Amino acid sequence: MATDQPSELEQCFEKLQKLISQHEHGKIVKLTDTILRLSPGDVDALACKAIANLQLGEYEEAAKVLAHKQLQQEMHFERAYCCYRLGKFDEALKLLGSVSEAHASGALQLAAQVHFRLDQGAACVEACDKLKAAGQVSSLELKTNLLAAYVSAGRSAQLPELMRQLGMKPRDSFEIAFNRACGLAEVGDEEAAETAVKAAYKQGEEALFDEEFSEEEVLGELAPLTVLLAFLLLGSGRAAAALDKLQPLVAGDIHARELAALAANNWAVASYLTDAQQKGFYSRSIRKLESLLDKGAGGGSLALDPDISTRLNAQQKQLLHLNRALLYLLSGKLDQARELSGLLLAAYPGDASVVMLQAVLLAKSGKAAEADKLLAGFSPSSSSSSSAEEAARPTLLRAQLALEAGNAAAALQLLGSGLPAELQMRPAVLATRVALHEQTGDAAGAESLLQSALKHWQARSAAAQRDTAAAAGLGWCLQRLVALKLSQGAAGDAMSLYQQLSKLGGAGSTTSAAAMAQLARAAAASGDAEAVAVLRKQLPAAYASLGTGLDPDSLEDAARSASSSRRKEELARRRQEEEDAEEAEAAPKAKKARKKRKPRLPKGYDASKPNGGLPLPDPERWLPKWQRSDAKKKQRRRRDRQETVKGSQGAGKVDEALDRGAKAERGEEPEKAKGPAKPNLPARAGSKGKGGRR
Repeated sequence: MATDQPSELEQCFEKLQKLISQHEHGKIVKLTDTILRLSPGDVDALACKAIANLQLGEYEEAAKVLAHKQLQQEMHFERAYCCYRLGKFDEALKLLGSVSEAHASGALQLAAQVHFRLDQGAACVEACDKLKAAGQVSSLELKTNLLAAYVSAGRSAQLPELMRQLGMKPRDSFEIAFNRACGLAEVGDEEAAETAVKAAYKQGEEALFDEEFSEEEVLGELAPLTVLLAFLLLGSGRAAAALDKLQPLVAGDIHARELAALAANNWAVASYLTDAQQKGFYSRSIRKLESLLDKGAGGGSLALDPDISTRLNAQQKQLLHLNRALLYLLSGKLDQARELSGLLLAAYPGDASVVMLQAVLLAKSGKAAEADKLLAGFSPSSSSSSSAEEAARPTLLRAQLALEAGNAAAALQLLGSGLPAELQMRPAVLATRVALHEQTGDAAGAESLLQSALKHWQARSAAAQRDTAAAAGLGWCLQRLVALKLSQGAAGDAMSLYQQLSKLGGAGSTTSAAAMAQLARAAAASGDAEAVAVLRKQLPAAYASLGTGLDPDSLEDAARSASSSRRKEELARRRQEEEDAEEAEAAPKAKKARKKRKPRLPKGYDASKPNGGLPLPDPERWLPKWQRSDAKKKQRRRRDRQETVKGSQGAGKVDEALDRGAKAERGEEPEKAKGPAKPNLPARAGSKGKGGRR
């Protein structure tokens, strides 16, 4: 009985099943192409090919396969993932809404990733919370992503409680420790964040070296931690240390392009803070930031490289462009700076930094009035979440431009009514306002400002018992008021203010000591004994006993006698110097001793041998060369050389045997001329020689 043989298509599907179990994705793609030639539009073959392309990272090929009508109604999750990997985030979110229940958990994870890439922190955390509520957050990777989502959403303060709920600890993995350090940095605890990121780096090194990673691979894997540590060092004013951390990343080849972008940006900032005048700094920094742009987008665009653009948030992208514009400005490339600032102003119209950059460029071009008008009309965008300090930066720039123009009154007005009340009393702003009042000759205005600032800091100090900023502001105001009262001649008011200052900071504080020195000088000049007695009581214990038991009259007499004795000593010293100078001129000058030089001996000289081991000198070396004994030998050789025939033809002695005319005179027959010798040619073939060809 005959058996039916399987067809070629069936054999291909059997082979495909075997390749799928072996995870041979490259061979699966080739085999599905064969199947699709045999059976065009086969749904199973198309699905297998799409999955294999996704596994191989060939997302564009997978998108082409998934575009077939047969797959559009079924593989929504795969299509969404493919769009996510290609950077089509909006389309991916739209497709995730049609995913079936079978892929619900995967759809939530993918939605969280898409929201994270779109810098939508709240939506990302919402998707992660749904996963947590469904009990789907079990793996360490998902827990790490959940921490990252909370940090990106600005909810870093909730990380300790979240880690407690999930049973996570920083020592579980260096990725978790890194996310915890990022959370600490966001809430403003830089010191704890620096400690945490250093511990995470050490933990990561140990784990990766145990897995036999090379040093270059470890450097690349831990690049996020290095960038974060450099950021914290920059924030604490340690630019040189940050530069040392970033230099290996900038000089090496980091696989993650977004980390290379952040490292290049922070490296430029650290280099500028360390030494902006170093040769080639601006050109190197500009080249590094320009290398991050999308080469295919051309000029006049803010497009970054796709690998960078899809992995950085909006704030990071804006900072990259802003720093590049600042480098153009500082390096004198004003045309490029204007072009880039125009693009930034169109992309971020409500951002204070962009508007300030545009204003500085206008001022550089001599258009200070237009710059002031631009800053005066600036209002932060409603979507901007900037603080009051950031919103006040344009006003501070207006004041600076007014000062550069010599308009101190306008700058004073801007620093007063143009700023919020809290910022008006900041030490730096307050000191500038007081200095401007004094510069314009308004002492009353300076005193009124200091009095109001004193009340402000007193109220704040009373509200918070351990407010160091309030104590520092209060001490500064009291010291400046003491100096102002002394300049006005009001020593009594200055003394009462000093009493408050001494109670605030103690008699031994730096601020109190400066005010005490001012008061002491004023009391000594005016002869105020009461003020001197009060100041003496305020002296520290180490100085209070100095001068006790001394009589002022005896001190004055001692000072006079000391002064008289010093004058006498000075006169005696000068006379002695004059006498010494006269004696030195009258005394005969001693001859300078000649310096003995070490003799220079010839090469190979040996003192132990006769004549130093050298050949004896020629005894005739003093005679002229023509009188020496060897001169005759040289002359004889010279004559021998001259006897030889030299010169043109016919010169010198001629051989008579060659002269034909002389032979004829002697009766001898001349020899017949012979022709040239004939060459011996080989015999021709077929001639008399034998063996020729017939």
